[in-house]
Amino acid sequence: MSPKPHPYKILSHSDFDDELTQIVEYLCDDASHKAASQMVEDLVSQLDLISTHPFIYPAYPPRPSWRKMAIRYWHYVVFYTINKQKRQIILTHIFHMSRDIHSLIEQKNI
Repeated sequence: MSPKPHPYKILSHSDFDDELTQIVEYLCDDASHKAASQMVEDLVSQLDLISTHPFIYPAYPPRPSWRKMAIRYWHYVVFYTINKQKRQIILTHIFHMSRDIHSLIEQKNI
């Protein structure tokens, strides 16, 4: 049996933190605290996966250094970058899939 790969450390950019906070607040107001909690649990579950398999999700063509991860059962997509030398994953953004993601990224000047 091969040893389990050493996990990458997951960090988040302040934009990601702000966007996630807005999403959780929206879900709490529009749906329920339970829905917001479940979405965060599903996100954390997938972050556990990418911590050991960071290249599992596809690159985002307009930004080749970015990866794009859809959150299962939710209509949100997370963008992240990988620093192989430091063994870090940096969460950059989270957006609802119905939004014009390309325009949002351009507006943020990233």
